[in-house]
Amino acid sequence: AIELLEALRRGGDQSEGTTIALARALTVKSAILYSRNDPEGLTMSAAGGDLLRPLVKAPHPSVALRYAYLELLTRRGSSQAIANFNEDAVQTETEALQVATDLGAKDLSNVDAAAFYTEASGWLATALQSLGRNDEARRAGEYAMELGDKVLLARPGNRLALHAQEVNASVLTGVAQNDLQ
Repeated sequence: AIELLEALRRGGDQSEGTTIALARALTVKSAILYSRNDPEGLTMSAAGGDLLRPLVKAPHPSVALRYAYLELLTRRGSSQAIANFNEDAVQTETEALQVATDLGAKDLSNVDAAAFYTEASGWLATALQSLGRNDEARRAGEYAMELGDKVLLARPGNRLALHAQEVNASVLTGVAQNDLQ
């Protein structure tokens, strides 16, 4: 898929749809590489971000474009946090939270964006905890748990929200353990 989409772009197809499809293909390949402990995974994820970022930063980006960027940022930030690139993860997930907020995450007018908000918050909190910033990690995790509960009330069984709750609960447990030391 990546080769086909890159060929389309080289042939002059700079459409939003082709660009989003290529960025998503790069994100999926990045996840596969990352699952194999291949450091090229983070590089591949950055390439997807480089494709979308200028379009998202332009005036009046489409919802589809912003949503694809949100998904990419959230996945990239989680990979950064797991790989112990915590400062990078904080920056990436903070940007993801802003995109999700702009899409209607906090007021639940976009439940899918709210699910991504809770996931991004979990990885943000993970990175913050790893950096020793426990108070910030606690605030991020607690808010995400509250929002995640609301997402699950609206969409019981939402897999992303359920995973986010697991990540946030784990971080909050770690923060509480750090407080005991």
